Amino acid sequence: AIEITGSVSYLTLDTLDIKGTDVCTNEREVGLRVWNGNSLTNLNIVGSTFTDLAHGMYFRKQIGSADNVQYVTVTDSVFDSNVQKGMYLEKLSDATFSNVAVTNNGDVTNPCLASYFLPWLAGIDVNLKSGTYSNIIFNDMTVTGNAIGATNGVGLTVKARGTGNDPSYATNPATIDNVQVNRGTFSGNEGGLRFGEPGKANTVPTNVNVVNAYIFSNIQFGVDNEALPLDIAENNYWGAATGPTHTTNPFGTGDIVSDNVDFCPYLNGGY
Repeated sequence: AIEITGSVSYLTLDTLDIKGTDVCTNEREVGLRVWNGNSLTNLNIVGSTFTDLAHGMYFRKQIGSADNVQYVTVTDSVFDSNVQKGMYLEKLSDATFSNVAVTNNGDVTNPCLASYFLPWLAGIDVNLKSGTYSNIIFNDMTVTGNAIGATNGVGLTVKARGTGNDPSYATNPATIDNVQVNRGTFSGNEGGLRFGEPGKANTVPTNVNVVNAYIFSNIQFGVDNEALPLDIAENNYWGAATGPTHTTNPFGTGDIVSDNVDFCPYLNGGY
């Protein structure tokens, strides 16, 4: 619907309703797209909806290039029922998402999705490539019902690529510092929140904090830390007063947390 070319600054999307056809589009039908080699700064989205698209937003990074999307605010908006992901972001810095609903994205039953995409469906996939990134903040999010049935499906994931099938990631690595999740609800997703890449043991992201959130009734896990640094996930509600399920919390019955997550203390149902 909206394609950014060149270098664009100061774009505001105010109370737009961007609706796709929910048909066999793979990656072609996107609400807001910033493609390889193009940059966008000072983006403000308020009160808008992105529904029935392949991706609500798609920021694609050109490996080795300086292109970026920076100084972003997304407020009081909805990303719902997009076939692959509500947001897929390969470049992003200094961004704040507040009171955004990311719901029912990632449809494994869609007959047109290529098999490669099926394991990686998500509500929000911040998959940073080839650059130095920082300061991505999520406040009062509602992330529910995303990527059900996808092998690595997740409501919200943040990672910076330094390894993988493409050797250019190792020669042009990405880093991300300061990821904050404040309050909000992450429930009913295939997985709740994941930081880092499954099976890669990367050293990023760093300085991750998840605080005062409701994280419960996710199928595979509540918080999965696939990065080496410790994630701080204290004072959250995990679906049970006993706290999350982990070997260090033998009586916990709430959502599963992985190793390298500092989850204690935890809430018993409110904050």
